[in-house]
Amino acid sequence: MSDKEKSEIRKEAEAEYARRNKKTKPSGSDADQKRLTQELQIHQIELEMQGEELGKGNEELRLEKEMLNNIISTAPAIILVMDPEGKIVSFNPYMEKLSGYSIDEVRGKDWFNIFLPERSRDKTREVFKRAINNIQTRKNIDLLITRDKRELKIEWYDKTLKDRDGKVVGLLSVGQDVTERKATEDALHDKIKELEKMTKIMEGREDRILELKNEIKKLKGLV
Repeated sequence: MSDKEKSEIRKEAEAEYARRNKKTKPSGSDADQKRLTQELQIHQIELEMQGEELGKGNEELRLEKEMLNNIISTAPAIILVMDPEGKIVSFNPYMEKLSGYSIDEVRGKDWFNIFLPERSRDKTREVFKRAINNIQTRKNIDLLITRDKRELKIEWYDKTLKDRDGKVVGLLSVGQDVTERKATEDALHDKIKELEKMTKIMEGREDRILELKNEIKKLKGLV
């Protein structure tokens, strides 16, 4: 709570005290005791008001947390949190369904050893180190191995998580399954290469046909 908010609550508490108590004008030690009692009562009212403000704040936080949890639980994308060592902290139901693993099975375990093929682990660890050192990575496509040994292609977007002191405490990664999209792109790329190759062959044939026609014309000229 800011100093300005505390000052406003203090003023409201004094006004509330004045409303609750009829003002009298005691003298001597009675006046000192009255002031002390007044201060204690004002402080009590302050605490009541602060409690009400905190209650409102807690309710707002609860609603925000509930909304965030709903987004995470229904998002059609992987939402993964890892600690700075690459151990799994949490992931959402979409990842559970996609991978075949529940979060309870793998929480605290090394992400790379469980979900990446051995051939790509070292490369992906290097990407992770850059990301955890606050070098944001975007559209990095990596493999993910499911429980039934399928290899999926995932496009990742990463962001570091920090505490109040600015210390990195983890990495938030959002992943989209692009396996089908990449398969379509690869097939299209192969088709384009095949057509380019055929075009070159046809161009070569056309050049050869033209040469033959010229040779025929020369031969006819000799007859």
